[in-house]
Amino acid sequence: MNKSNKNHGKILKVSSERKDVVIVGGGFAGICAAISAARQGANVALVVKDTTLGGLQDQYSKFPAAIAPENCFPHAREGGIYEEICLRILRFNQEGTHLGQSRVLQEIISNEERVSLFFNCIPVNVEFSPDGSSMLFLQVFDPTRLHRRTFKSKFFIDCTENSQVAGLSPAFVPIEHDHGQNIMQSVGLSQKLSSVITLRKSLKDMPFSSPEWITWKWEENSLLAKVDLMESLEISLEGEHLIEWHGSSRPELMSSEGLAWCAWDYLKNRSPVSGVLRNYYMDSISTHAVVSKEYRGKSVFDLNTCDIESGKAYPDSIAISYAPLPSPESLQFSSRNQIAISAPFEIPLRSLRAEKISNLFWVGDNIFSPAEVHLSLVHTPTLSNLGSACGVATALLCDSGRNFSDSSFIREVQESLNRDNQLTALTNQSNQENKASKSKVTASSTYSVSSSDLKEKCSISFSDHFLVQIPFLSSKIEKIQVSLEFPQETIIEIKLLEGSSQNLAFPGKCLMSDRVTFQPQKVNKQELSLACKITTPGWHFLELQANEKFGIELEHNSPCGTSLHTKLSVLKNKTKNPYSLFHPFNSAITCLHQGPMIDITPPQNLFCPSNLTNANFRSTELPNLWVSQKTDFKYPEFVELNWPSPIEINHLDITFDGAYNYHFPSFPRSYDHYFIPSIVKDYNVYIIDESNQSKKILEIRDNFQSLNHHEFDKLCISGLEIEILSTHGLNRVQIYQIRVF
Repeated sequence: MNKSNKNHGKILKVSSERKDVVIVGGGFAGICAAISAARQGANVALVVKDTTLGGLQDQYSKFPAAIAPENCFPHAREGGIYEEICLRILRFNQEGTHLGQSRVLQEIISNEERVSLFFNCIPVNVEFSPDGSSMLFLQVFDPTRLHRRTFKSKFFIDCTENSQVAGLSPAFVPIEHDHGQNIMQSVGLSQKLSSVITLRKSLKDMPFSSPEWITWKWEENSLLAKVDLMESLEISLEGEHLIEWHGSSRPELMSSEGLAWCAWDYLKNRSPVSGVLRNYYMDSISTHAVVSKEYRGKSVFDLNTCDIESGKAYPDSIAISYAPLPSPESLQFSSRNQIAISAPFEIPLRSLRAEKISNLFWVGDNIFSPAEVHLSLVHTPTLSNLGSACGVATALLCDSGRNFSDSSFIREVQESLNRDNQLTALTNQSNQENKASKSKVTASSTYSVSSSDLKEKCSISFSDHFLVQIPFLSSKIEKIQVSLEFPQETIIEIKLLEGSSQNLAFPGKCLMSDRVTFQPQKVNKQELSLACKITTPGWHFLELQANEKFGIELEHNSPCGTSLHTKLSVLKNKTKNPYSLFHPFNSAITCLHQGPMIDITPPQNLFCPSNLTNANFRSTELPNLWVSQKTDFKYPEFVELNWPSPIEINHLDITFDGAYNYHFPSFPRSYDHYFIPSIVKDYNVYIIDESNQSKKILEIRDNFQSLNHHEFDKLCISGLEIEILSTHGLNRVQIYQIRVF
């Protein structure tokens, strides 16, 4: 319904929209919530106050994961719809800009038929039922079109950064109620100011004199802010750079624009790079200030620090987070100086639902929790997974036959998220409907771990010691051969340690230790006799330490298995780790995994085809994927699933190796590759029908997603074959899981 009213001589348009789910906020949480709800069959309205998508992320970074926390867990990049979005941005935002990212995000939303997108909509009013237990409608105002819209819906999700919807509800309480103080003011977040400046190069010198109204100096800023800016310039002078003013004090009249000119004055006239910036100029300024929040939502269940540190499990867990806890310095200054957690922690669905309003959900800044917990929940990957969970839950609740508290409903939400490869709990949850688990799996070949034929390799030297993370399947390990380099006779201390926590990311109890003298030799393969009993299969750690400098050979793009951990002091690391002196190597897009060159006796059958039908879709306690032998794809690689009797299917899920230890780049344009090399590019799917005839049902080309859902008319089959023709660069096939429904 549309009508018009007179408003001070202008025409004010008034309209009403009715949807199943209304989501407010155009950041990654809101986008994931909208997509997940729509794919569950709900009609969705995505209401955004800006003219672009991306939220605050668009102001801070070129890529969504750029401010994701560094964690101490290998293979721990979040999956789910967030993963799907990131891979699409990596592929199509090749210019690496804010605008390019927003363009890709809008294209993603436009492809969802059940999502209606509304820009320039500012929430102005919320109406509740007489008893205040539910929201009836939300009113927004579009100042550019003088248009007031009323959204009526069964459920509302607040994904805004400053609680634009939830703050109007009785479910919101002052932050002072949390530990008796205003957390945001106490940590000085209201003082944070930022700008994104764009630098361009000219053919002539471009001198710059600071405007008279700029009375403050960049030198007065915090050291961390200065370091961040210089690190950005090291990547590329031309382009966009984030600048921030941190600390508890700043000039009263400083604005985001003034901050930009202040930084530019320093760079051009007094910085160490003033000479190389001689012919550069500042082309544009994108400003943003972080607003202090005084209210936060009261949920059905409130997370606290003890829950996180104890690794508490919840029956209604819908996401896990690897985000470190912030230290006092990071609360005041930036994302630096974070403190690693001992294990990932679960987040229950109850913490996302308003306590007093049955049809209001929220994520991120709106959640009522202690400051340490709160700031660990607002990292983009975690926010995105929470948004997906809210979208699935609200869409399913639109069916009046479901109850929020029922275990069957919770299980349905968890299974739906698992189908999108989003981890919902720390323990594996198998899907009984997956008919692949009842099949016999065979493959064209299986990778055998051996360093004898490794060609693409490099070596890294260390002055003291490092860790090698190794998965063991055998109950006893006899020996390990590792490629080490010694410039002279060297005594090395050897330790074999158990893994100690979820994902077994940190070393635990020592199983054996020894001192070995090594001599330099032409063949660097050194044999370490362990003869050690393994009580629990999974990740273990080999620690090598010497007083002399020595090195270890690494293979480029080795299979997920062995991982190198270096001392924290060696890396430019922002995360403090009280559980280990080491940190896993992060991968790069052209080299997904640098694994130490190790042979284990007895050999470990880590990459067999049977991994394809277990409950794991990523590396957790073990690698959990099938890997083929190295190939040039002159002849296709394949996997086959066969059932003893015919089954009916209409859905196939394939999870390729998306390299979960790879962190998406902050500056995509600084890379020459826009695909994950281990993801399968071209493949065919065949079925064996009841008459034992082979038939091609799918022909996929130019795939770049790690997870592929395939739906088709119901088929009666006795076998299934996936024929792999090529990858995006890797010389073997790596697949985590096949699901058949």
